[in-house]
Amino acid sequence: MKDRPLLAFAIGGTPILALYYFTPTLVGLLSVMGLAEITGKFDVVLLPALVILSD
Repeated sequence: MKDRPLLAFAIGGTPILALYYFTPTLVGLLSVMGLAEITGKFDVVLLPALVILSD
């Protein structure tokens, strides 16, 4: 099957895309619930993930 590498690429990219779109929604939900101080800790996870996944 020639499509096997493409499928692996799509499966690997799906969590990254989900994280990209879910983060702003999560920030909005936490702000509405009064838990906006938690959003400052997202940088600890998201910035290293960006560095690792950008290679």
